[in-house]
Amino acid sequence: MIGFKNIHRQLFVVFTVLSVVTLPFSIKLCSISIALLTTNWLIEGNLRSKWKIIKHNRLIWVLSGFYILHAFGMLITEDMSSGLYDLEKKLSLFVLPIVMGTSERLSTKEMTTIFYTFIIACLIAVIVSLVFIILSGHNITDPEHLNFDFVNKDKFRDSFSGPAETWNLLSYVGFGSFLGIHPTYFSLYIAFAVILFVWRFKDLFQNYGYVIKILSTIVLLILLTALIFLSSRIVIFSFSSLCILLLGNYFFRKQKYLRGALYSCAFISIILLLIYINPVTYFRVIQEPLNTGFKYPSTDQHWNSWNLRLLQWKSSLKIIESNWLTGVGPGDSQQYLNQEYDKIGLGIFQSDFNAHNQYLQTTLDLGILGFSFLILSFFYPVIKSGNNQNTLFLSFLFLFGVCCLSESMLEVQKGVVFYSLFNSLLIFHVLPLKPEKYA
Repeated sequence: MIGFKNIHRQLFVVFTVLSVVTLPFSIKLCSISIALLTTNWLIEGNLRSKWKIIKHNRLIWVLSGFYILHAFGMLITEDMSSGLYDLEKKLSLFVLPIVMGTSERLSTKEMTTIFYTFIIACLIAVIVSLVFIILSGHNITDPEHLNFDFVNKDKFRDSFSGPAETWNLLSYVGFGSFLGIHPTYFSLYIAFAVILFVWRFKDLFQNYGYVIKILSTIVLLILLTALIFLSSRIVIFSFSSLCILLLGNYFFRKQKYLRGALYSCAFISIILLLIYINPVTYFRVIQEPLNTGFKYPSTDQHWNSWNLRLLQWKSSLKIIESNWLTGVGPGDSQQYLNQEYDKIGLGIFQSDFNAHNQYLQTTLDLGILGFSFLILSFFYPVIKSGNNQNTLFLSFLFLFGVCCLSESMLEVQKGVVFYSLFNSLLIFHVLPLKPEKYA
């Protein structure tokens, strides 16, 4: 019996590692890994004792309850096909808190292995993307169209006279085109990988030799450069803000205020330099927002990624005003949004944009109760952990929570699986609390 228990324990670690390794490359392979993880959990048995844990652990109910609320939302959904697809995408929100919350706590060594494999996977994903660009980038016709629509492509060309095709392959959608991953999620993974890397090395860095230090610095620079070149405004903002907060907190506790200010200025300078070096990133992060302003365009030919956000948020709020109590149902929100977009006219853009804000998106789908559940699932673990706060968990929550301001992160499997997997791992296997403390 003990032998079987050890086998299931080892399989639990293996399938968790496979889940984090495949996440940047293939959501299908990642889903298969999670399915194997869940199957191992079921075959392991002890379902009665696991059910007992579930019954008494409020945190599992809060996290999985968010998915259950979506299932109840089907009662008011008219488009059943879209609603069922939404439930399918979000299934890991229900499964992973239960599997992770009722499994034996992983050791520090096992968690370190999981984190390192994710860092290595992100590094390999960056290198593979660069190799593809070098070897096959010339086969891509009109690489500028990967990053810009026809209107904004001309604006970009007017602002930059250099090798535009090369920079478009090295930036934004072009950078992740081989892996088929949206730049927001790719850069979010890299941002968290950087945080994991620094978190693991910060207290041990001085003990390593020069070779390890140089290699570590090179890895950090590669990941940081890739993050900036992916040109996701919200990830750059959330990651930079988090790093400044972490630097400030670290040096404030040590009462080294001047050094903290210098390190913060150096970090900001590096970020600004990388933004300036890449013309696509510079255009998206600096020029486009400044030239557009936060207002509707004068004609439907002047929509871009910046002012479209205003339309998406205003349209969402307008629908919420009339459906704030129950929402419109998980499968119907896109139809309601499209109706609002059609009143305005989007020119060359198609109208199938979600709310691009997870807080608005959830309220659209499930009303005020859904919004409350989303906020509760973010902050309940923080509240229950009390004084035993964990910097890594808070950093993860900050990164993801800020990104939710500009993206509907839980409407795409790349976002759903990333959140549910690492959120469950951090809460149940990293936070320094016993399970009963969550009851």
